[in-house]
Order: sequence, then C-alpha cells, then structure tokens
Amino acid sequence: MSASISPTRSVSNSRYTDLDEAAQRERREKNNQAVKKCRAARRQQEQQTLEEVRRMRELHRKLKKEFEDIKNEVDLLQELITLCNKAKP
Repeated sequence: MSASISPTRSVSNSRYTDLDEAAQRERREKNNQAVKKCRAARRQQEQQTLEEVRRMRELHRKLKKEFEDIKNEVDLLQELITLCNKAKP
C-alpha cells in the first residue's frame, strides 16, 4: 500500500476522483454560502416582523386611549342632553 493513499480508500474504487472531490468541495462551499445568506435573510425578516409588531401594539394602545377619551366625551354629552331636557318646562 502506498503512503499517499489512505488505508480505507484506494484509487481504483474511490468514490470520487480528485476532480470530483474538488467539485464536491466547491458545491459544499456554495451551499454553505447559500445557507448563510438564507439565515441572514430570515433573521432580518424576523427583526422586521418584530418591529412591525411593536409599532402595531403602540398604535393599538394609542387608538384604545383615543377611543376611551371619545367614549367618555359621548357619555358626558349624553348626560348634558339629559340634564337640559329635564330643565325644560
């Protein structure tokens, strides 16, 4: 057995030739880069979604307060109308 060949592989029955191994390494590298890009895009999308949720919650809080203020004003006006109607002879 030659010193440059590993004991578990021989040149004649190797799964990949040197060119195949180089192509496989290149495909793995491209895949790794694609995975990194995909994960970065997903993290960015998650951050955008979280920011949108935060903005929507803040808007909901403001609208809820505005609704309560208007409701209180309507209640007050209804009481005033009732008092005015009772004061009429």
